[in-house]
Amino acid sequence: MNYFLVIFLVLILSGCKKEGPKTMTLTQIESLSFRRSYAGHEHLTDKQLDSLYKTNPILDYEIKQSLSAKLNKKKILNGKELRIEKFKENLNKRTIGRKIEVSYSFDFKKANAINIIIKNSNVEIKKHVDFDTNNFVGVVYEDLNNDTIEEILILENFYMMNGDNFVLSIFKLTP
Repeated sequence: MNYFLVIFLVLILSGCKKEGPKTMTLTQIESLSFRRSYAGHEHLTDKQLDSLYKTNPILDYEIKQSLSAKLNKKKILNGKELRIEKFKENLNKRTIGRKIEVSYSFDFKKANAINIIIKNSNVEIKKHVDFDTNNFVGVVYEDLNNDTIEEILILENFYMMNGDNFVLSIFKLTP
């Protein structure tokens, strides 16, 4: 009888599937370019020049209407203008989705890059985002596709030929 009980328990327990840790990936899904031009600035007064420096950069090219609508709805864009002030808030640590903690770290004395750290229970992934010679402006977290998991939007900028150029990179977390 005990022999049958042991075999029965072994069969039941072997049928129980143990779930391993879930893997997560962070993928760049979009990169958008914007520009604030200073062409003709030599003819502006100081007041006009100050006003120009405070303007939002304009999208360099057409993007999908659906992406434009999402970014406008979340107030990242105003028409084709990138609202830079949204990136000044710079929330370093954030919980997105259910229990996914996202943070970033940087030491610009060592490298012009940030490290995005994503933790979900005991799973941790890191993504190194290198800015090369560009300047880090900020990070915004927004759920662009209404799946309860916020995308990570990173803004960087650089100066080239009479204008400030901005690159908005959008990263998608797949838990």
